[in-house]
Amino acid sequence: MKPSTAMTAILALGLAFVSYTTYDLRLKVEGFEQDLQRTPPIAVVDFLEVAKSMGPDASAEDVSNMLLKVNNATMKLKEAGYLVLDREKVVNAPEDLLLPLEAIKQANISNP
Repeated sequence: MKPSTAMTAILALGLAFVSYTTYDLRLKVEGFEQDLQRTPPIAVVDFLEVAKSMGPDASAEDVSNMLLKVNNATMKLKEAGYLVLDREKVVNAPEDLLLPLEAIKQANISNP
């Protein structure tokens, strides 16, 4: 085999390898982007904190109103595309995923 033929074969194999690798990488990136689009944003609700904020002398009506507020806040998050999780069921989560208690208290009360 002539040196120029061997060099041409090596270059052709190298080009084929780079082309295949680039194509494969593009497919993996597209798959990853599709997975990201299917993954919803997450909000975590700390129901224990909500209960503690009520205080020991909260009336049944106060508790009922707070439950309606929690339900309303979580429904709004769901409608916005969030996956809403209970803090007690989550092993660990960054603080910025927690739904602030103030946001729950300010939620409008609505009966479903």
